Amino acid sequence: KLQTLGIEENTIVIFMSDNGTCGNAWKGRANPYRADMRGEKGAEYDGGHRAPFFIRWPAGNVPENQQTDLLAAYVDFMPTILDLCGATVPAEKKFHGDSLVPLMHAGAGDFWKERIQVTDSQRVTTPEKWKQSAVMQDTWRLVNGVELYDIAGDRGQQHDIAAQHPDKVAELRAGYEKWWELVSTQFDEEVPV
Repeated sequence: KLQTLGIEENTIVIFMSDNGTCGNAWKGRANPYRADMRGEKGAEYDGGHRAPFFIRWPAGNVPENQQTDLLAAYVDFMPTILDLCGATVPAEKKFHGDSLVPLMHAGAGDFWKERIQVTDSQRVTTPEKWKQSAVMQDTWRLVNGVELYDIAGDRGQQHDIAAQHPDKVAELRAGYEKWWELVSTQFDEEVPV
């Protein structure tokens, strides 16, 4: 349709999916494809929240056929779109994420390996600290505040190495505490849908 309308080259096209595989719930399938990752949709392990994100915009200087293994999250979506469109963002507007544009142009630097992202998969009225959570930094995953995995050598998150890396556990726990402090301020507020 974009070709028919003559706007294919200057339209941002994004493909992304919901979190993780739908597992056994999908048409009764007993062995869903997880790309060797642990967990199903909504789980705190990578198989429960890892999802694809593709972006195409030929006229917008988005490189073709480039991919990255660096950690990004849904919170990066809005800063990325605003950055691509050259939108002016008022100084008082803050985002939890960061623009992915530097990743598109191979100018990411160490920032992307050092930043901490949190995913929290609980579906409850009042969230519980550390419940169904993953604190992620580069290839490190701290699950539920106690299990530590390095997916560079353990994609399936089968070998808990928390005891061997107490400093990394402490660093990721501190990242979670900072995130919790930010999000928990809204727990008692009604959110209009």
